[in-house]
Amino acid sequence: EVVRKCTKASDQHPISVGENTVVVKKQRTSSFIHFSKLSDAKIAAVENRAADLLSVPNESIEPLQLVRYENGQYFSDHHDLGILFEDGSVQLPEKGPHLPARRIVTILVYLNDLPSDDSGGATRFPLLKNDICDSMVQGVQSDGSHGDGGQDEDQVGVKHDDGKDKAPQPQKGLKIRPKKGMAVVWCNVTKDGMPDQRLVHCGEALKGDATKYALNIWACEY
Repeated sequence: EVVRKCTKASDQHPISVGENTVVVKKQRTSSFIHFSKLSDAKIAAVENRAADLLSVPNESIEPLQLVRYENGQYFSDHHDLGILFEDGSVQLPEKGPHLPARRIVTILVYLNDLPSDDSGGATRFPLLKNDICDSMVQGVQSDGSHGDGGQDEDQVGVKHDDGKDKAPQPQKGLKIRPKKGMAVVWCNVTKDGMPDQRLVHCGEALKGDATKYALNIWACEY
């Protein structure tokens, strides 16, 4: 029933062209729906688990967003904190009592598996190159062994529902294939509170008859 309520998204994303011209392009074709805060016991449990994971109050967790991708649908390069401009810079949203709260941390939870590597639908961080991935992502390797070294404060972490971290194999950029019960966690700001431009990411187009479901959880400034 919840999935059927997903509404078609047609976000128009402003981008910078030159100094004074702003044009608009379609940024996403996936569908999504928001759940009201604490709307039922299950929603409240997810919110509370996310808040506990990040050591923040429940009030800082934005209403959960369920997303659905079908054949050909995508979410192009964007940043969860603010507008991504053509030069790669990210706008720091203004603060105010009547303005949306800044999304400081993202938790992206995959709700189903995809049938094959050819199905598309991966989450890709194009600016995280091999050397950055080596230092920012640490966890369980494909053979189940743990990597060496501690975790950096500014990192992208991939977590399974068993609580273990898993690092993808080195490649150009960081591409994460959806797996049911797995979550990707990242901080959208640097230590000085500015947008971390390295965390630009996209949802690659889905191919074939597969359907992808995911849950966006954002912890906001409070």
